[in-house]
Amino acid sequence: MLHILLSLLACTAPDAGDSGPDYSTSKRTDGGTWTVEYTTNPPRIPLDEDFVLQLVVTPPTELVVTADASMPDQDLGMTVDAGMGSDSPGLWTASPMRFHVEGHWQVLVAVSAGAASERVTFDVDCCE
Repeated sequence: MLHILLSLLACTAPDAGDSGPDYSTSKRTDGGTWTVEYTTNPPRIPLDEDFVLQLVVTPPTELVVTADASMPDQDLGMTVDAGMGSDSPGLWTASPMRFHVEGHWQVLVAVSAGAASERVTFDVDCCE
């Protein structure tokens, strides 16, 4: 409960005229079918060290979920390939993740069920 409250306090909705990064940790997929929320372990992403990306996807149906990350301003990707596992319906873990450069990263999550496939992108700053 405390984690959810802290997440809500840390996230602010972007201004309608703002085209900058949106650092929300919970978003709808581009087609609106699913909501994806992420956390990391450790909570503070370390520079050039492995971390775990934990995803909650709702509603939890028979899904295929993938995750990757890149630095769009630098045309860089991660130096590791994250494996994806599901601990239980709707709960997914991508590991290892590694941000080897400080700055603005984007985590791309793809969610598929049958013929439906949607994506969501999370903006993340590394590694303050």
